[in-house]
Amino acid sequence: VSSCLAKDGDRSSKTAVFEAIPFNSWQKLSEDLTNGTIDGAFITIPLALDLFSKGLDIQLLMFTHRGGSVLVKKRSKNIQRISDFKNRTVLIPEVLSVQHMLLHRFLSSAGLWLGSYEDKKADVFKEQVSPCLMAEMLDQDTDDDIAGFAMAEPYGFSAIEAGLADLVCK
Repeated sequence: VSSCLAKDGDRSSKTAVFEAIPFNSWQKLSEDLTNGTIDGAFITIPLALDLFSKGLDIQLLMFTHRGGSVLVKKRSKNIQRISDFKNRTVLIPEVLSVQHMLLHRFLSSAGLWLGSYEDKKADVFKEQVSPCLMAEMLDQDTDDDIAGFAMAEPYGFSAIEAGLADLVCK
């Protein structure tokens, strides 16, 4: 789940200091936005629409991550072609995310079907994971089934800089 913007304390000041707080679920982030524990957050458009429809007074909506999304592969994986993702798992931040849509399009260009573990037609499996856990999951993948992840920056290049991943496309 994307980081949020914590309360800045003094709303009358001309400058504000924001603290990035990682959340492990969209539900917790939504609750904290709704009850006023945090002032703002970077969230998906569908979540923003859902919160707005439930009465949350959303003041600013910016469209981001249309550019800046990356697909990275686990460095230890022998992935040279799109077809090498077959029978492996790719981590995504949310089913209703731009990254999920881009990953689907990328894989389908090679005739691969992206689906859940239960989907009998799936060639590549998706797993919804908090962005702040993706690099750690690559690093701690003991059964070596995670091929990589699709996410907005800075998560992809942070994993690359840490030596855990290689860029597939951006």
